Amino acid sequence: MNHCHGGPGADKSDLLAALDAWVSNGTAPAALSAAQNAADGSSNFTRPPCVYSQYPRYTAAAGDANAAKLAASYTCTTPP
Repeated sequence: MNHCHGGPGADKSDLLAALDAWVSNGTAPAALSAAQNAADGSSNFTRPPCVYSQYPRYTAAAGDANAAKLAASYTCTTPP
């Protein structure tokens, strides 16, 4: 994803806000999400950040272009 912005992956996420809510309010994040934004600030797509060596595997209905843009359509999976 080219971690320094500009690559093809999702590179925007507010992990600090999730950590702050957890520490300040005791509210652990149910799920985290990262986005790739277009130049106008709209979201091109979102993905779940996965721990190494997992990757986000598409698990929604095949051929659904809108579902393919949503982090909820992916599950962190360990490579075979």
